[in-house]
Amino acid sequence: ASNGDWLAPFYYTPDGFANSATHYSVMLRSHTQGATWEQSMMSHKGQMRAQPSVVRLPDSGHLLAFFRDRSAKWVYKSVSTDEGLTWPREQNRTRVPNNNSGIQVIVLKNGKLVLVFNNLQGNINRSPLSIALSEDQGQTWPFVRDLEVGGDQDPVKPQKRFSPGSPALPHRYSYPCVIQTLDDRIHVAYTYRRQTMKHVIIDESWIRVGGTSGMFKGD
Repeated sequence: ASNGDWLAPFYYTPDGFANSATHYSVMLRSHTQGATWEQSMMSHKGQMRAQPSVVRLPDSGHLLAFFRDRSAKWVYKSVSTDEGLTWPREQNRTRVPNNNSGIQVIVLKNGKLVLVFNNLQGNINRSPLSIALSEDQGQTWPFVRDLEVGGDQDPVKPQKRFSPGSPALPHRYSYPCVIQTLDDRIHVAYTYRRQTMKHVIIDESWIRVGGTSGMFKGD
């Protein structure tokens, strides 16, 4: 935080992972460099909002959070104007779909935002995996391009859990992590078919010239 506090977005599964209706998100705050923590509510039980990805908006300094939707429909967002001490009771639905899979957003050095997400709804597949670019601090996302499309020829059979030696899942590209390095390149890492990790390197111009096979084509 601007006052030196440590902030960590976090979510709870009080009745286990499967009971998603009870999941909720908080912002953890430490005034003591991690020795002690307090929390403020970001979402509440029954709202189905989990795994927040949070950035600081360059113009206002406010904190902007995007949430995974346990109901597998939409990405939701929320803004805190007081360094994460309080958050609105309700989150705003975006036009970006969500399939109950993790997302991540970062602010580029030029102030633009990029968001990596699975560009579909429903709990079955996790492809395509897309990256979107916003030039107005997350209000709109005019540029969307697929990082992975997936193999439509092989239907995905839901598995209870991954185990070594299990078959590759051609529709599964998920849990992205994204950073920008000093040379302005954008690095994205994600699970690849539940077999390994994949790391791709792109730049902002690459996002602008591509397209997507997914649900959301851009604003």
